[in-house]
Amino acid sequence: PPPVLKASPVVKVLARLQRVSQTPEGYTACCPGHDDGVPSLSIATAEDGKVLLKCHAGCSAEQVVSAIGLTMSDLFPRGGQRRPARRRGEGKGASKERVSCAQQLVEMVLATPRLELFHHGATPYVTLPVEDHLETWPLEGKSFRFWIAAAAHRDIGCAGNPQSVKSAIDTLAGRALYQSPARTVYTRIAGHAGQIFLDLGDALWRVVRIGPSGWEVMSASDCPVRFVRPNGLLALPEPVRGGSVEELRPLLNLRDDDQWTLTLGWLLSAFRPEGPYAALVVCGEAGSCKSTLCKLLRRLIDPNLAAERRLPREERELFIAARNGWLLSYNNIDSIPPQFSDALCSILTEGGHAVRVNFADADELLFCERRPVILNGITCAAA
Repeated sequence: PPPVLKASPVVKVLARLQRVSQTPEGYTACCPGHDDGVPSLSIATAEDGKVLLKCHAGCSAEQVVSAIGLTMSDLFPRGGQRRPARRRGEGKGASKERVSCAQQLVEMVLATPRLELFHHGATPYVTLPVEDHLETWPLEGKSFRFWIAAAAHRDIGCAGNPQSVKSAIDTLAGRALYQSPARTVYTRIAGHAGQIFLDLGDALWRVVRIGPSGWEVMSASDCPVRFVRPNGLLALPEPVRGGSVEELRPLLNLRDDDQWTLTLGWLLSAFRPEGPYAALVVCGEAGSCKSTLCKLLRRLIDPNLAAERRLPREERELFIAARNGWLLSYNNIDSIPPQFSDALCSILTEGGHAVRVNFADADELLFCERRPVILNGITCAAA
């Protein structure tokens, strides 16, 4: 059987402090022994694992640990990081140890500097540090589960058993839903305070802020909005100053100035953070570079592994695609069935759709996304 985790002394202490920040020497936090508006408590770990506390306002270590519900003995390691778990069938004690293991994982997560729990609707999210930047993930997704396993192995010597990890994530999800603020999460493009924010989709999670005075590239930690990265989302190139949109025109096989004006107008509108949007319908004979035009435009806005797709079989899949990307692009369309026509209009203008959750009678899954759309075919699909 897997060993039961035991939180290290420093994890226990950090989980009970406010405004924890990591420093080269250890951590700083608000001292619980007095009314601390500016973090004045330094926390470090000795070579033997003992926690060292120093309040620069004068509080003693005894006052600090008493204020957070611990004792001085909790600052010292107790015989290593693991102890044997009870085997199945040994009574209620085994269940209690599994719960304890989950609680240790929860405390480890909450002690992570700059970690933030929040919710968007009924979905819990977490923003956490990864190397030197911040990333935002669905709390119940695979990425966060793997992160917990890696952090537990690093900090307390073992990743825990699957039941303990699930219990820990359930507890954190409850905190995100009922004890943490609500925030809106976005995919690729967001609007905030009269400005547009564009997720570059790169490994550093950088964002471009676009405003009346110009644009700048910023880190996710400096960005006031939170972006998520669905599967298939690819990186945009880092923007450079100078150049002209006229450099794009020779790459597109457009007939005249009117087509160029329509294409440019649609391209600019696709960067607006809120709809309604227009559908760009590209028609032409075989070999006229219709697909090339659509791919180029998509790469400028929302590059994706599956850039050009066929229309799905069910309209539900249209709304799932709208949630998981900013731009919908469909290729080689001969005709659009009436139900898909209505669904596309809803995605372009209204953005509202509801379906019943599988294996539930009363629960609905709501889709509220509005997205720009590209349709491409030899015949005019919009006719």
